[in-house]
Formats: sequence, C-alpha cells, structure tokens
Amino acid sequence: MNELNFTKGAYKIALSNAKLMPGEKVLIVSDYKMEKIAKRMAVASDSCGGETCIIFMPPREWDCQEPPECVAKAMLESDVIFTPVSVSIAWTKAIINARKNGARVLLMTAFTDAIFESKALLNTDFDECSIICDNLAKYYERAQTVHLTTPGGTDFYFQIGGEKVNKVNSVIESGELGSSPNIEINVVPLENTSRGTLIVDGSIPYLDIGVLKDPITVKVNEGFITEIEEKTDAAKILAENLRSFNNANVYNIAEFGIGLNPNANLCGIMLEDEGVLGTIHIGIGTSVALGGKTEAPIHYDLIIKDVSVELDGKLIQHNRKLFI
Repeated sequence: MNELNFTKGAYKIALSNAKLMPGEKVLIVSDYKMEKIAKRMAVASDSCGGETCIIFMPPREWDCQEPPECVAKAMLESDVIFTPVSVSIAWTKAIINARKNGARVLLMTAFTDAIFESKALLNTDFDECSIICDNLAKYYERAQTVHLTTPGGTDFYFQIGGEKVNKVNSVIESGELGSSPNIEINVVPLENTSRGTLIVDGSIPYLDIGVLKDPITVKVNEGFITEIEEKTDAAKILAENLRSFNNANVYNIAEFGIGLNPNANLCGIMLEDEGVLGTIHIGIGTSVALGGKTEAPIHYDLIIKDVSVELDGKLIQHNRKLFI
C-alpha cells in the first residue's frame, strides 16, 4: 500500500509539477544513496511518456559542489531534469547552464518516502498556489525596504529596491526551477543593506541539523553575519562549518524567502521546510543563481517561524495571513 502512495506522489511530481509531455528527454541525476527515489521517478516519467535516463554519481562532498563534467553535459541535452541527490546541486553552474538551455529542473535534494506521502505534496493545488505567488511577488517588486520581526526577538531590516523576485511555485516552464513540495517567492537583498538580529527558531535543513529544539541568535551588519551565538549544539555545528571554508562570502545574506505552501510542516527536510506558510528563510552564502552577485561554496537556509513582514512600513504578512 505504501508503494502505491509513493507512486502517486512521484506521478504528481512528473505530471503536475514538471508538466512532463510524451517524447520529452528526461534526465534523472542521482547519487548512490538515492537509488530507490531515482528509480521511482523513472517509472513515473516513463508513465508520462518521457524518454528517460538515469545517471548515478558519487554523492557530492558539500552543497553546491559541481557534478562531474559528463553529467553537466548530459543536462544540457535534457528537456526535464529531476535531481534526487543526497547533497544539493541546486546552485551549481551545471544547473544554471541547463536552465539557460531551456531545461525544466525539479530539485529533489534529500527526498524521502515521507515526502511522496506528505499532505504538502498530495493535497496541494500547485496551480492555485502559483496565483498567490504571482500576486505576492508584485508587492515585493514595487517595494524598497523590508522589515522582519517575530515574537521570538527577530528584528531585521534590508533593502531590495526593485530587485528581481524569484517565484518558486513548483509549476515549472522552460528555463525554470522548482522544488516540490516547496512553494515560495524569494529576493536577493541589496548588498551591504541587511542588518539586525535573527532568532532562528524553525529549522536549518542542512548539516544534519533539521528542526531546531532551541533558537539560534544570529547578528547581521552591512550584509554579512557578524556573530553566531554558539550556545547550542546546532549553533556550534553551523558556526564551525562556516569557519571551515575560510571564505568571508559564506556569511553573505544571499536570500530572503517566504514559504507559501499551506499544507507544509516543519520536518527537517529542505524541500518541505522552506515552503511552510508562516515562515521565512534567510539564505546565506552564494546568491548568483538567484540573481545576486556573490559567489560562495555553500548556500544554507535559516528558517524562522511566526513572522511579521512590513514592506515600506506597511504590514504585508502576519504569520500565515497575507494582506494582498
């Protein structure tokens, strides 16, 4: 019975999210740890009429590490790409170049059986949610300043000033990227404008941290993290990992994202956590794939709950309520 549910989820991703059409060239890029997920997606792709191939590669050593050159070349020849990998390749040049070549990319980093059965996937009308994405994006496109607060003590400010708003509605067209069941919009803050305090109390779905038991305090000034208070094990793991790169750009405030999936819940898995309605995430590290200018060896998202967001001094969101 579970396998039937898994099949339903895989088929929905192929048909509803990727909009896979008969005869399209489909590439599944995976690693050895994700074999069963890759095979499940291959069956779903084949049932939609896709000309489907799977490439397995060794798991990447860190997030954003490029796939092997032969994989990157195969991606350039594909109409649709699914990426069931254990370590993210989302912000790699290989993905960027495949999208420029017209590929539709569906990220499936650390995908699990549970996601195939989740309400966030099976119960969500992605086409309907894409309308909300479009409407909310228009407000951010016109805004100049963003002010974020939470009951936990977050007080954070940055400027956007007409920066491109990225819509991740997971209903993807040529050259677009989705990450079902994630639904979000995101924007790159203007360089050197981010400042304030972030109380990260939701999740860090990287480095095996997951859902947070205790909040982490992060201080930001002039666009970069200046301090991570190492009072918890999770905070120490994050701080030590960032120090290990010996690269100042890993501390860059790269992204402000707003979760918009009403059926998602924090579970420690990136693809669901980032889309939880009522949360935002602050991306750190590289911003190039999102339209920014900063390159870094990593991109991690810090997820914060119970948010209030003001655009140019006007309340646009309070927890799960959007004023649009």
